[in-house]
Order: sequence, then C-alpha cells, then structure tokens
Amino acid sequence: MDIGKLYLILVIWLVFFLDLTSAISLIGLKYNYNIQFNRRNRTYKIQLNENNVSFFKPVPLFTILEAKNCSDLIINFQKDKGFKYEIRNCTFYATQSFDYEKPDEQSYMFKIISVFFNEKPVSVILNINNVDDEAPSLEITDCYFEENVMYTNRNSPCILKVTDPDGFLQYLDFQISGSRHEEDLFDFTMIPFEIEDTRKEAEVVLSPITELNREEAKSYCFVISATDTGGNTKSVLARILIKERPNITDSIFYKI
Repeated sequence: MDIGKLYLILVIWLVFFLDLTSAISLIGLKYNYNIQFNRRNRTYKIQLNENNVSFFKPVPLFTILEAKNCSDLIINFQKDKGFKYEIRNCTFYATQSFDYEKPDEQSYMFKIISVFFNEKPVSVILNINNVDDEAPSLEITDCYFEENVMYTNRNSPCILKVTDPDGFLQYLDFQISGSRHEEDLFDFTMIPFEIEDTRKEAEVVLSPITELNREEAKSYCFVISATDTGGNTKSVLARILIKERPNITDSIFYKI
C-alpha cells in the first residue's frame, strides 16, 4: 500500500475513533448570568430577558472559544426561526429586541458550525424570559349598593375586570384615590385568591368595609389604580351609587 494513503487512513482513524477533534465552546458574559451546558448533547442553554436589546446597544450573549476563525463560523437556525445577530471578535451579539408576548419570539435553537471538519459544532437554546413590562388594563361599570347592608367579597355586586398580557396578576398593587377618603371605605379581593403567574385575566371584587348610609352620601366617585411589578400603572374611574333600602313596614302596608 502506498505510504501516503496509509498515513491518510491513520489520520482519519485517529480523528474519528480516538476523538482527537477539538470542540467549539462558549463562555457566558456578565450581561447574562444564566448559561448552562449539557455535556451529553453538547448544548448550551441561555436565558435572556425580553426587551433588553436595541439596535444601538446590542447585547453580547457569549464568547466563542477554541475556534480557529470565528468569521468563518456558520450559524444554523432550527425550525426556520432566526433572529438578527453579529459576531465581532468571537463575541456573539443579539442585535434585535425580543418580545415574549409574541409566541415566535419566546425560544430559539441554533447550531454553531465550523468549516474545519475537526472542530465539533455546539447547539444553543436561547429562551426569552417574560418580564412585567406591559401595563395592566382595568374595566368597571357603575356599581349599586343598598344602604345599611353589610357586603363582603361573596355578595358584592361590584366587579373590576383586570387583564395584563404579562400575567403576574397576583402582584398587582391596587390603590384608591378620592376626595372623601374612599380608600378607608372600600377594599379589594382578587378572584380566585391564588393565581398562577401565567394567567392574564382575573376579577377583583370591590366591596365596602362597612355599611353605607345614603343619608351620608348618595354616591361616590373615585379613581382605582393598578400598578404591576414593572412600575406600569393603569387607572379607571369608579362610580358607586347607594340605593335606598325598601322599608319593610311600608311594603307590608302596601300589600294590605
């Protein structure tokens, strides 16, 4: 056998059977504290918060190590889902913003492939974290209460509908602002009492803390505000009307 062919066969055998190939690896940067590596399938998993990338300030996700020439690397996105990026000095930058509320922008998978056959590729999973960046919304109609009746969250007819595309409804902070100290007269109860973070709609019951007296006030008008953990606030005007409770004696006399 020709010595040259024998040498070539020996090199191929060493590369593929003794696994002497080099391997591309990644290292996380201070901008991203959550990067994990699965050695079994050579996959890196990165967590990135939504809406933290802009065209003028790209976010460096990781630095590529042990690659002979980073400019020749091939980025192969999976499932036809990609995003804008650039590689500068072996650092991988995301150059577009991600919005978790868009289903197509919640997760990405791609491979980093070298043109050199002896450099193993690596897989990357980029997961976008949901943050409380969208403002909640509130809806309420006029509420009618009878005077001299003790209401609770079980029998109150006043329902406030709240939605937030981010979820996290259980962390909303509700406040009442009025000219007659209405914050001391009414209270809020979230229905249901325990809400998972992913739920985007709920009802809030507004009920009087004490019995209302029509002689003291026939109506109340005040502002209800809801603030989420991201500092986003939404307000709505609430109008409470007090109905006179039917007199039992008059009702009996009328029937007679």
